Amino acid sequence: MTRITAKNIEKILRQRLQEAVYADGVLPSERSLANEFGVARPTVRKALDALLHSGIIARRKNGRLQNEHPECNKMRVGYFIPVLNSDNYYAHYLALEQAAEDTAVQIQTVFYGSWHDPVLCESYNIVDALILIPCSDLPEWMIRKLHSLKKPILILEWDLSKLGFLSFSLFPRHGLRVLLNYLIEQGYHDIDLLSVIPLNPVAKTRREEWRNAIAEVSGTGRFWDFSSNGGVLPFQELRRIFRKHIQDGAFDFRRPLLCVTMAAATVFARAARDCGLTAGIDYSLAAFDGELQAEYHTPAITSLERTDPYSYFKYYLDWLQRSVPWEGSLFWEADQVILQKGESIILSKNTER
Repeated sequence: MTRITAKNIEKILRQRLQEAVYADGVLPSERSLANEFGVARPTVRKALDALLHSGIIARRKNGRLQNEHPECNKMRVGYFIPVLNSDNYYAHYLALEQAAEDTAVQIQTVFYGSWHDPVLCESYNIVDALILIPCSDLPEWMIRKLHSLKKPILILEWDLSKLGFLSFSLFPRHGLRVLLNYLIEQGYHDIDLLSVIPLNPVAKTRREEWRNAIAEVSGTGRFWDFSSNGGVLPFQELRRIFRKHIQDGAFDFRRPLLCVTMAAATVFARAARDCGLTAGIDYSLAAFDGELQAEYHTPAITSLERTDPYSYFKYYLDWLQRSVPWEGSLFWEADQVILQKGESIILSKNTER
């Protein structure tokens, strides 16, 4: 087993201090740190002395050690992302980090597995505000918990404004029609919808817009729901299920298959290739959300892409620092989305890509 040295502990603590991990900037006691690292107290003391000498920490009158790192004085905003929703994390992260840098705010990213994940409770107390992508519908006890924090909370992609939470979506509801109208313009009035995620608010909105769009042109379509008891099946299992359905002739490939998420489109395209079928040649495939990946598929998948969220995050972080009441609707949307025209749609005659 590798022996932990004072230098190792100093490096770990320096990183934690830079990330403002400790609530109120106060470090744990020597005894607590010695127990955590499994070393003698003199080893911890040596690491702390090095940090004291560098000026990154200072000793209070009561003897406790205080974080003096410049990052500690910045407003700390927790960015909470479910581990099974990492695509949304990458879609927002770079813009959020840039906005934070331009507003002297520190972003602390927290990955969590469920509403019962201990990391949530541990992280609430060390941030000044929360930006949260929900992992599933909020249970009543979690709604009460979030309200009890008395801290600014921004919900991303889900509209929870009716529950009293400021909510922001990069996909305006009217923007979903851009993709649906494009399919209709290609002569497709009958469109199937495929989903592999639970029917959360995002999925519900996309399903409603699909139903409304095909109804307006007297079209029809089947909703294929492959979610599993409120969760998402492993991709390998979904690939097997899709392949079996394709081999059995369950899908009507005269209709385009519109996927609620990019994950669904990716796995379906792979299963179709297993059966010798290619999107854009043998059938039409599209996704409501390209998740910054659609254009890199072969063929590129027709989808909607987010606009750059930087200006929206910058506005929100500026508002946080002003400490004034929020003005306007609690539900906040981007102005537009981008239609990414890939090669995955069989186009109508005389229509150029």
